[in-house]
Amino acid sequence: MGDSPDKRHAKPDKSLRLLDLLCYLLNSRQPVTREQIFTNLKEHYGAGDDASERMFERDKQQLLELGIPVLFRP
Repeated sequence: MGDSPDKRHAKPDKSLRLLDLLCYLLNSRQPVTREQIFTNLKEHYGAGDDASERMFERDKQQLLELGIPVLFRP
């Protein structure tokens, strides 16, 4: 049996979002800006609104809490 239509079109979950962010950062050969992250991961941060900003800040904190050494510059 396949997934219901609602599940196939649901927003990606937090684990996938964190994994996508981590993979993007690891594959970047140089530092990237927040705007580059939002553009390249628009399925997660594409709205670019306050909610997206807060989600991104939570995701950065989550990566640090998981022991992933990520450097952020203001």
